[in-house]
Amino acid sequence: MSKRLPLAVVMELTRKQADEAAAALGGLRQKEQAAEKTLEMLETCRRDYHERFARSSQDGLRNEQWRNYHEFIGKLDTAIAQPKEVLEQCRLQTHAGLRRWQECRTKLKSFDVLRERHQRGELQVEIRREQREQDEQSVNVAARRELN
Repeated sequence: MSKRLPLAVVMELTRKQADEAAAALGGLRQKEQAAEKTLEMLETCRRDYHERFARSSQDGLRNEQWRNYHEFIGKLDTAIAQPKEVLEQCRLQTHAGLRRWQECRTKLKSFDVLRERHQRGELQVEIRREQREQDEQSVNVAARRELN
C-alpha cells in the first residue's frame, strides 16, 4: 500500500482552486458580456434617436422639439454613463479572475513537474534495486557453480 505523498495532496488542492477559478472566470465573463449588451443597446438607441432627429431637423424644428431632443439625449448620455462604469468594473474583475486562474494553472503545472521528477527518481531507485538483486543472484549462481 503506497502512502499518499504531501505533493499529491497539494496538487489536489491546487487543482480544486484552478477549477474554482475557472468557474468564477466563466461567471465574470458572462457578467461582462451582459454589461456589454446593455451598453450596446443604449448606445444604439442614442444613435437611432440622433439619426431620426437629424432627418426630421432637415425640415426645420420648433424650439420645443429642439429642447426635447437635447433633454432626451442628455438623459440617454446619463443612462449610458452607468453601464460604461459597470462594464469597466466587469472588465477589471474578469482580468483579475483570468490572472488568478492562470496563477493556479501555473502552480499546478509546477507541481506536476515536481511529481514527474519524484516518479522518475522512484523509478531510478527501483531500477537500481532490481539491478542489485540481479547482480546478487548472478553472484550466488556463480558461487554455487564453483561449489559443485
